[in-house]
Amino acid sequence: MEEMGAGTGAGTGAGNRPEFIPGLELSAAFYQDVVRGILAQHYPALVYSAARLGSGSDVLGFDTPQSRDHDWGPRLDLFLAEADFPLRATLERLLAATLPPVFRGYSTHFGIPVPGDSLVMMAAAPAGPIRHLIAIPTVGRLCRGARGGPWPAPARAGGG
Repeated sequence: MEEMGAGTGAGTGAGNRPEFIPGLELSAAFYQDVVRGILAQHYPALVYSAARLGSGSDVLGFDTPQSRDHDWGPRLDLFLAEADFPLRATLERLLAATLPPVFRGYSTHFGIPVPGDSLVMMAAAPAGPIRHLIAIPTVGRLCRGARGGPWPAPARAGGG
């Protein structure tokens, strides 16, 4: 599989590299210009929130052109209500089938992490479905996953 890490693909930067766009800006535009429209067309009544969460330099606003070589690109999180969570797999397939292969010069398709490594890099888009990095959790499931279990019950006043 051809990797599209630090800047292959269409674009206007040096050589064949797209101009660097800070990751949060890229993710926000990806949602506004592409993902929101797909969801509005196919699920107009769906209530959700969109964000870009995580520990990456892009989330923290510290990304640079070098950041494009791993765990970076057009990606986001769509938070569903718990009652709508059964739609997750359907939404993932819808996005895989309808996302454009490239957004602002960056692939929307990501490679599979190397075993033993969690890094994911942009990859050349196939003729078939896009392997996107749009996570679709609920807030509760995200919190349980981050902690490995449910949040503890709140402490009561008076110690009991």
